[in-house]
Amino acid sequence: MEVVTFHFHSNNGIMSKLIEWKTASHISHVSVEVKGYYYNAYAENRFYKTKVSPDDIEESYSFVVNDIIGEYIIQLLDNYVDTLYDFRSMFGFLLNKKRHSSGRVYCSEIANMVFELIIGTKIDYKRLISPEMIRIAIIYYQHGLENSSKQKSKVF
Repeated sequence: MEVVTFHFHSNNGIMSKLIEWKTASHISHVSVEVKGYYYNAYAENRFYKTKVSPDDIEESYSFVVNDIIGEYIIQLLDNYVDTLYDFRSMFGFLLNKKRHSSGRVYCSEIANMVFELIIGTKIDYKRLISPEMIRIAIIYYQHGLENSSKQKSKVF
């Protein structure tokens, strides 16, 4: 069994403040933790993997997954390490336009891929996904599991 944790962040960077303003949320970034590694895609950087815990975590949500899904998630994340940040998507998000740069990623895009592996289904968003949208999807999903007597300790 593997524990996969989504961490939601807020910081004082200009892009973070723009995202928080656009989404009317206190959340501007999402990272994923697996096996003690934090996977991040910040606007100032490439997508990277580190053992250093970020200091701006506001909320965290964890899932226990089976070893097969856990390995898929680790492979997915490791395949994106050193990928350039997708500024085009970020500016498109701020301007309400769905844009994407091939071969580049942003934090919510990676986190959503991981979330889709966990829940076993593709989510079709009509616009670019934000950290807040992922946070809400996770909360609703976990709330649904908690309210289902058959699935209280479900492992994916």
